[in-house]
Amino acid sequence: MVKAYLTIDDSPSADFMGKVEFLAAKKIPAIFFCRGDLLEKRSDEVIKAIQMGFVAGSHSYLHKRHSTLSITEASAAIRKNDELLDNIYAKAGVQRTLITAQEAFLAHRKTLRQRKKVGLQR
Repeated sequence: MVKAYLTIDDSPSADFMGKVEFLAAKKIPAIFFCRGDLLEKRSDEVIKAIQMGFVAGSHSYLHKRHSTLSITEASAAIRKNDELLDNIYAKAGVQRTLITAQEAFLAHRKTLRQRKKVGLQR
C-alpha cells in the first residue's frame, strides 16, 4: 500500500498545534519542515508533535535563499538547524528521522508515478 505524507513548510507556525491536532484526528501523516528561528520559539510544541508520530524536517535556520548565501553561510544555517532538531528529538525521546526537502520531492514523484501506473490521475 502506498503511503503519502503531507508536507508543510515554514513550521512551526503560530497555529502549529491546531494543524497537528487536526491532522492527528484525521490520521493524516505529515512532515513539518521547520525553520530554526521558529523552532527556538516553539520547541515544546514540536516535541509534542514528534511524540505524536509526526516528522520534523529541516528547512534551514532562517529560510533565506541559499543561492544568495556563501557556501559557509549556507552550511552554517543548515548545521545550526540540524543541531536544534537533534536536541528536540532527544528531548522527545524519539530517534530522529533525517529527511530533506529533496527527499520529500523524490518521494512525491515516486508516488505520482505509482498513481499513474494504477490509473489514478494527479
